[in-house]
Amino acid sequence: MPPSPPDHDHHEASFFRRFFRRFPKQPRSRALVDAILDASEELLSDDEHANLASKESSKTVNVERLAERAGVSPGSFYEYFASEEGLVGALVGRATARNFDDFMATIDAELALPGSPEATLERAVRATARTVSTRYLERPKTTRAVLRVALRLGLLPMLQDDRDRFAREMARRCAELVPTAPKDAVEATMRDVADIVMGMVFADLFRKEQDASGVAVRAGDAAWALVRDRLRGDFAA
Repeated sequence: MPPSPPDHDHHEASFFRRFFRRFPKQPRSRALVDAILDASEELLSDDEHANLASKESSKTVNVERLAERAGVSPGSFYEYFASEEGLVGALVGRATARNFDDFMATIDAELALPGSPEATLERAVRATARTVSTRYLERPKTTRAVLRVALRLGLLPMLQDDRDRFAREMARRCAELVPTAPKDAVEATMRDVADIVMGMVFADLFRKEQDASGVAVRAGDAAWALVRDRLRGDFAA
C-alpha cells in the first residue's frame, strides 16, 4: 500500500490557528512563535515551575522569564498570544500535529513492507504503541506539565479529536487488509486501540520512573489482542 500524502504544515491546521491573537504566516514570525513555544515547554518542565501547573495556579508561566528564555520581548508574546489558554492550546496543538505526522509516517512505513494482511496490520498496530510511548515518555516532565495545564483549561478534548482523526486515517489505510469489515467497525476498533495505548502511556507518565520500551511492548500486546479478536474473520486472503 503506497504511503498517503503528508498533511499540511502543522502551522496551517485550523485547530492550531484558533489559539493565536495573530497567526504567524511568514518564516520569521513562525520561527519567533516556535521559540516562544519551545521556551514555554522548558519553563513548564522546570521543577521550580511545577506548582504553576496546579489547579490553584492563576498563571502558567511568567511572561518576562518566558520572553527572556525565548530571546524575544514580552511585547512579542502578546503580539501573538492573548491569554494563557492561547499559549497552552498552541503547545498542545503543535505537539499533537507533530505527533500525528510522526505516527502516520511510521505506520505507512510498516504498511509498505511485504507480508500477509494480518502480519502487516499487526506491525502497524505495534508501531503505533511504540511511537506513542516514545513520543510522550521521552520528556515526561514537560508532557506532565502541559497535560496538567491543558486539563485545567479544558483543552483535553483536543486529544480526543486527535484520537478520532487517527482512527479514521487508520481505517482508511487498512481497508485493503480487512476488506469485509465495515468501515465504522474498523474506525471503532482503532479508536479503542488509541485509548488502550494512550491510557497505558499516561499511566506510566505519572509514575516515578518511566519505562517507554516496556510500555510499548505491553500496549502493543493489548492493542493487537483487541484488533485480532475484533477483525479475525475479515483479513484479506
